[in-house]
Amino acid sequence: MYTVMISDDGMFSAEYVVPPALSIPLGTSGSAVDVTKNEDGTFSLMMDGEYHVITAESMVTAENGNVYRAILSPDGIPVGVMHVPAMQEVMLGDHGGMITLTQAEDMSWWYGEMGVESGYVHTAANGNMYALTLDSEGHWSAMYQKVEVMVALGTQGSITLVRAEDMSWWLGSEAVDVASEVWSENGNTYTLWYTDGVWTARFEPEMMMIGGTGLIAYSREADDMYDVGDSTLPASGVGDVMDGYAMYHVWMEDGALMGARFDAAFDGDTRYVTNGIGKPLQSANDPDTA
Repeated sequence: MYTVMISDDGMFSAEYVVPPALSIPLGTSGSAVDVTKNEDGTFSLMMDGEYHVITAESMVTAENGNVYRAILSPDGIPVGVMHVPAMQEVMLGDHGGMITLTQAEDMSWWYGEMGVESGYVHTAANGNMYALTLDSEGHWSAMYQKVEVMVALGTQGSITLVRAEDMSWWLGSEAVDVASEVWSENGNTYTLWYTDGVWTARFEPEMMMIGGTGLIAYSREADDMYDVGDSTLPASGVGDVMDGYAMYHVWMEDGALMGARFDAAFDGDTRYVTNGIGKPLQSANDPDTA
């Protein structure tokens, strides 16, 4: 539409009359933009206080942060807007790779076809888990979630192993691996094993040579006693044990186990006495007693 005017000297002129602006709503955001038709048939919209010609690449941001792209007819006439999803790439720590989150028009966030909220835990391709957090400025971050595993130490309680982000395993501040040795509170030694994704601990008995006998005493897991052949030796280290048909008397001397063999039977007149540590003393009527 034009307004025709005549000047004082009788010359006619025409001036383009900008039609009233059209208010186009920006989806469901609650915002709208004013669009006007230009003299050349194009259309403009007001952004940042200025008019900009609308093209197929024109985008505008609503008050809630949503972004919309203009939809034009084949004749270049704006016929609507299309929401442009916001995307954020989120790094999963140092070893979990990266994922891309998409924000829908209703401001919800999605990972693929799954809606996510702050606190969502994502499992990376390597099995690591990360908790995603959305801050007040709309930025996502991810924090690695430690994996803690309780490993039973036989009859002596348990320990907690922790898997770090680089897939290494730790007991407190010490790194552990297959065949690592750990200790229970009572001093027992255990060897760690990892089979089919499961940690187990195997008791490793302490071996002590019994001096003078060739026998070996093995510490027991459940108590402080020792296994010697088919016999059990008290925690004091003093007692009699059998190895086949031979019997041995064992005692503790200077922190080491010592022993002496006795034959199947003693002379009836043999006197059997010991000193204070359980070591047999030689009797006068039986020179074979050791």
